[in-house]
Amino acid sequence: GAVWLLVIYLLSKNYLQALTRVIARRRLGDDANVLADPAGLALLRSRLLDPHPAVAIYALNKLEALDERAVAEALPNLLRHPAPEVRREAFARVERGKLHDLAGAVQTRLAAESDPAVKEAGLRALGAISGGAPQLVQALHQPDAQARRGALIGLLKYANDPAAGRVLRRLRARA
Repeated sequence: GAVWLLVIYLLSKNYLQALTRVIARRRLGDDANVLADPAGLALLRSRLLDPHPAVAIYALNKLEALDERAVAEALPNLLRHPAPEVRREAFARVERGKLHDLAGAVQTRLAAESDPAVKEAGLRALGAISGGAPQLVQALHQPDAQARRGALIGLLKYANDPAAGRVLRRLRARA
């Protein structure tokens, strides 16, 4: 009995090490089911915090294929990830999923965001989840073109606010 326990322990340890290497190299292929066990899911969740953006985004994609709820739970932390690529991807997931529960986290992160591409994605997400018309209208006056583009897309795609409608009519009249 003790020998089998030792064998199982060693095999599980090797499995996790091999899985970690595969994720780090982003070579798992399209079969996300390889990671469907609890150890694989835990490993993917831990890799979301990897400082290398490609590894974190790869883990995010694989985790999304297995457990969308886990991704939604991880997004508030991903909005604060040190890599702008990961923050941009997190905002895109909020927009795509219209995750209204994350409106506060999105607004908080937008207030602190300095990367133009990430700010654009954040404004689009804000439009998708809150209508955020006043904040989006205000962003139309920012000097950064990407922020203006994100605000405009957020307004055009998602805003139902009468003030947003007036702004959009004025913009169309100028064109």
